[in-house]
Amino acid sequence: MTDGPLFPVLALVAALVLLAGCTQTGAPVPPLPATTGTPAATASPTPAATAVVPETTTPGPSATATVTQLPAGPAPAPVPAAGYQFFRDTDYTLEYPSSWQSNETTLPMPEFIHTMHGCSVTTYYQTFQHVRFFTSPDGSALIYASVIDTETDVWPRDLKGQIVYADIVNAFLGDPTHCANTPAGAFTISSVTQAQVGGVTYPVTRADFGKINSSGYADGSGTIFVVTGIHKHGIFAFYAANSSGGAWDLAGQNLFNTLSLDTNF
Repeated sequence: MTDGPLFPVLALVAALVLLAGCTQTGAPVPPLPATTGTPAATASPTPAATAVVPETTTPGPSATATVTQLPAGPAPAPVPAAGYQFFRDTDYTLEYPSSWQSNETTLPMPEFIHTMHGCSVTTYYQTFQHVRFFTSPDGSALIYASVIDTETDVWPRDLKGQIVYADIVNAFLGDPTHCANTPAGAFTISSVTQAQVGGVTYPVTRADFGKINSSGYADGSGTIFVVTGIHKHGIFAFYAANSSGGAWDLAGQNLFNTLSLDTNF
């Protein structure tokens, strides 16, 4: 009695399975890839014109534009004072009166040798100096600039090792074939101080001097800047004869106010 109703039940189950297989349409949906995070929600199809950009989209350029740094242009040339011209060299710059003449030359650097027997002059190891003169129309005042391209000590020194500034002045204002304070010309140094020049951080030496003629009277006065640089040596001087009036107050002060050296001098 128990085997009687089992066959109809199995037949009914088989019929239902066949019916379900006949009604399934389309290919089977592949499984989603495995993820380690929270599964992404399946978005419903949306027309492209009305698609909403998710908030997680990579942001575009900032509203604040990046400022492009343009290369700096050449520095404007300094404007000289009224009545003056601007002179620029690779080693220094200065201003001089417009009415003055300028010329340059190359000269041997004299060597003043001081011994217990006196002083003599020779050529300093064939070292040359690049010299430029600026002279007033009547020749009563001048600006002297000399650059010696050497790191060797070229200054004349006495037996104590002190620089003889009178010899340096004599080399361009007196007789360079003789030492200072000879019948060829006498120079007195009234003061030696330290000064600062534009372009360099180290101080330079300033010496104020006077020129005495053969009669014992003062011909004029001036100031010299002696520069012992890092790579070079330099002499920058102004002299005005007594007959030059206010040339010192005008051209002399303007020279030392505008003198500037190259940073690698």
